Amino acid sequence: MTTRRQLLWPARIPERSGGSGVDKAVNGALTRRRFIHGSGITLVSLALANERAKAVPPMRSGLGFHGGGAGAAGFYPLAQSFKALDMRIVYPRPDGETNSYAAHHWAYWNGTTGLQYRRRVGVSFGRWPYVYELISGPPGMSIGATTWNPAWNCGGQAAAQAGYGVVSWTPSAGNTSGGPWTVTVRVYDQNYPFDGTSYVDVSWTLNVAGDYSSGTKTGFLFVDSTNGSDTKAGGLTTPLKTLQGAYGSTYGTTKNPQAICVLRGSPTTTVAYVPPAYTDNTYTSGKNFFQWNPTTKPCGITVYPGESTTIDWTGTQTTPYQSAYTSVGAGDDAFFQDITLNGFLNDGTTGNVRGFNIASNRVTFDNISWTNSGYGASSASNATMFFLNSSDASPVSDVFITSCLDSGRQTGSGSSGSNNYGLMSSYGHNDVLVEFNELYAPSAILDGAIYFKDGTEYGCQRGNLTNVTGTAHVHSIGQSSNIHQTTNCEFCYNTVLSVNLVNQELPQTGGFTWGSVWSYRNSFANGGIKSLQTTYNLMGPTVSSATASTASGSLGAGTYYYQGTTVGVTGESVHNDGSGNNEKTATLSATGKITLALIPAPDGSSINIYRGTTAGGENQYVNIANASTFVDDGTHTWTSATPPATNTAVSADRFALNSNACQTANALPTGAIFTNDGNNLVLSSGIIDTTTGKLAAAYRTSPYLNLVGAEQGALS
Repeated sequence: MTTRRQLLWPARIPERSGGSGVDKAVNGALTRRRFIHGSGITLVSLALANERAKAVPPMRSGLGFHGGGAGAAGFYPLAQSFKALDMRIVYPRPDGETNSYAAHHWAYWNGTTGLQYRRRVGVSFGRWPYVYELISGPPGMSIGATTWNPAWNCGGQAAAQAGYGVVSWTPSAGNTSGGPWTVTVRVYDQNYPFDGTSYVDVSWTLNVAGDYSSGTKTGFLFVDSTNGSDTKAGGLTTPLKTLQGAYGSTYGTTKNPQAICVLRGSPTTTVAYVPPAYTDNTYTSGKNFFQWNPTTKPCGITVYPGESTTIDWTGTQTTPYQSAYTSVGAGDDAFFQDITLNGFLNDGTTGNVRGFNIASNRVTFDNISWTNSGYGASSASNATMFFLNSSDASPVSDVFITSCLDSGRQTGSGSSGSNNYGLMSSYGHNDVLVEFNELYAPSAILDGAIYFKDGTEYGCQRGNLTNVTGTAHVHSIGQSSNIHQTTNCEFCYNTVLSVNLVNQELPQTGGFTWGSVWSYRNSFANGGIKSLQTTYNLMGPTVSSATASTASGSLGAGTYYYQGTTVGVTGESVHNDGSGNNEKTATLSATGKITLALIPAPDGSSINIYRGTTAGGENQYVNIANASTFVDDGTHTWTSATPPATNTAVSADRFALNSNACQTANALPTGAIFTNDGNNLVLSSGIIDTTTGKLAAAYRTSPYLNLVGAEQGALS
């Protein structure tokens, strides 16, 4: 196990003024989480530039807000922040979208005992840092820290410890009448003092429930390896003993559907649980997975407040298994909090071990640790803590990964780490928020750390810390497609202490169609930013098929070959769509027509269809609007030309690099698809202390830097 400094959660969460004080004592896992090092945010005093404050109505009382521009509590000059898109709510989603069993709808109260309810509000984009205000909720509910504290020079991890944006409540006899309640948290971004409208209301219904009832499929299911028995009912005083007792011995078994599973441990020692291994899982039948499905199994796992547990992932006590959990479709609205996974299966044959597989909507991971993590025999296929594995054709949405830790990771093979991806790798997901997490493996060689690998839209990586040796790309994007484009992603306020290699690649894989991506206010202590694609961001359309018909049309008999290219705001693409040659052919036995099925490149202005009579011999084209079909029926006017040999197609989208600190000898990437705000600091040395992670004093107030995430917390 990697030795590291341990910081405990605080014993108390600051209470909002006017609260009843019922939930002042933090009995929960807030005392358990082991944050290590932290990236920091020190708010640098900078000029307001060209943005002028204007009077706006005062905000609600009780939080010390003034309204009327920078200077109100939690607000700073706009020159110190950046906005890519309007704020987007990730967690909790509105009631109309979520299932009634979702864990954010329920707090435990059995008439005599209440357990602390704790949920971090997840919002992406906007002009960060946010200011939080509790508008409504049950009596005694509070938010830990409502504003960013410049003294948190441990950054995102310190903010998590302080309960920044965390709603908490402990039910009791004095505060549980009158439910259910509507909880509303108003989240303001830095624009609010200037426009009075820059906020979102995150609202959901909250009720109380006691021990799990199989009749109503509501309530909490308790598991206690010391005092429980799998013959008991699973209540607070009648707990089960094992996870198998809670989830069943096979995936096909319906067992405690929609229950919220609570693991009991010990305040002084760590209690280990062993998951069941399902060979009848639907992810990869015949291999062993612990699979969830809230329609037939519990909808999530949390830990009893103040107690410590682990889930043994070494595979030594049961049939070997590859992944802690996997969710396929029916796993919507799953919730995992305060869990520690320990170890990994290292039997010499099982590879690509992952902590969690996710292929469903609205899945939240809060304060999850994986100590001594690894991939096993091979990391060739996305070995990682969180593998978001959907598809471009059917992407899923709203995954929130916050305050999690992957540490002591097994080093990869070769210089790149061979697909050993550390904290996260994602395919086919929308609205992914990865915030305030840490990857701590200073002796490990990885291939990536937090990676939007394919088809991610509205992804946000914010306030994360990475400390590894030899990582090829830490906060990066990988692939994209015409079916599900990687677009509207931001990387901000992250700190990377990785050694020797590039800290960010935008993109890491060339030859795809890209949308807008923003990288701003990151601190890269031992590397910079590079790109494998700089002169274009549009590939050709996908030509799926060519179908001949003689039922109608005036196109003459013969064999025809077709290719498609994308016309951009400027330039034209090659005919490759990123996945291959993309040429299709069809033969008419008599006069007729040929219909092409198309998938246009996202953000392309139009399509050029090229035609010829030999393979690779296309020599004339017609320009058409973006469409899913093109019918060559003999009526079009064709212009003589051959497809371009090089790609020059550019859309209005860009990779924007704004106010990053890069300690590297390599210049930032430039080209047609990049913009640079002129405030990036790129020097080979002297910017950031690679031991402490702190920005050098000479650069902390630089007027051109405009960094909020510059100063880093001390490491040990």
